[in-house]
Amino acid sequence: MRPGDDASHDNVTDFFLGEITSRLGNTNYGIKQDLLDNPSWFETFDDILWEPGKYWDILSEGTVVAGSPLAKWGQGKWWKNLKELSNKFDEEVVNLALVEEYGLSNVVQQVTLDVTNNAGITKRIRIDNLVFDEITGEYLLVESKFTTLTKNWNLDWFQSCTDNQKLVFEWIRNGNIKEIIVRANKNTKIQELSEKFNIDPGSLLNHNSVGLEVYGSATNYNTIGQIVKLK
Repeated sequence: MRPGDDASHDNVTDFFLGEITSRLGNTNYGIKQDLLDNPSWFETFDDILWEPGKYWDILSEGTVVAGSPLAKWGQGKWWKNLKELSNKFDEEVVNLALVEEYGLSNVVQQVTLDVTNNAGITKRIRIDNLVFDEITGEYLLVESKFTTLTKNWNLDWFQSCTDNQKLVFEWIRNGNIKEIIVRANKNTKIQELSEKFNIDPGSLLNHNSVGLEVYGSATNYNTIGQIVKLK
């Protein structure tokens, strides 16, 4: 275990350690050579092993080269099962809870945002749910985090985030935001954003009044364990 980790990691490690070892040594996957050729990926690889729920976020942010052996490995059965559980938590638990609270016309899933801080540094993230609160007139960013481990989300939410999310979420919490721009390429997403929020790709969100919450799952269950209000 990593220093400071609790015993809850043991079972998870036993669960996938054998498959990881076999695949690293299996030339059909090419992961071992991939990592040797790209030493900077070792940190990402380690990140994926200890926080597997954020693998797909890491892949979507381009940290792992699409089509590489490491990326293809993530499409294996174990990872697919994990993605299905994560998607189920987001779509059938968190999204439904948000729709019930704010209304179907006020929730859009999987929205890409370019966030720039006051120093001019821009990072791209994909937020699981963009919500409009009709009462306050403000937008709320809601990120769903599924886990197979025992978590205290008030303390553990940060480690479940990708590197880009860690930076952006801290900027939002500290008010270190210059602008937030909505991005979309797919026609269906562009249409949904237009119909529900009357915003187009390239539109600015009022960053001064954007809220941020993390919905963490209960261990291995499709129920909400904790809601962490970051802003």
